[in-house]
Amino acid sequence: MEKFLEVRNTIQSIVSSSSIFVTPNTNWNIPGIYMIYIESPYQEKIIPFYIGQSKDIQKRYSKHLENILGLNRIHPDSYKKSFIENESSYYSGAFSICKVHKYMVDNRLPLSKFKMLILEPCDTQKLIDRESYYINA
Repeated sequence: MEKFLEVRNTIQSIVSSSSIFVTPNTNWNIPGIYMIYIESPYQEKIIPFYIGQSKDIQKRYSKHLENILGLNRIHPDSYKKSFIENESSYYSGAFSICKVHKYMVDNRLPLSKFKMLILEPCDTQKLIDRESYYINA
């Protein structure tokens, strides 16, 4: 439980100290490291989060939103069969947005609770190293 609280507090600290949020109205067409998180009304739950890197953060934000909206269009039985029952696909990194989507659906959170912020703008040559830094921090 102590590690859980430490991670949750670290994420909340990053979120409250950041001023570089990505929204549909921003224009962050830059390379860098970003964090996706869900603004959760439940204090006892950790804020689900994802660290990623992109050569164009704004485009990546749009792609994440597009993927979430696409998942909303899949019939629940098909979704369950494709992503939940197929454990290997659900737990691989390839379906990380499914985990975000599932959390939002399970907690009845609107799309407005999906947030993305820039952790660090950086050169494209440094993306892998800087992403690893934030994942391992």
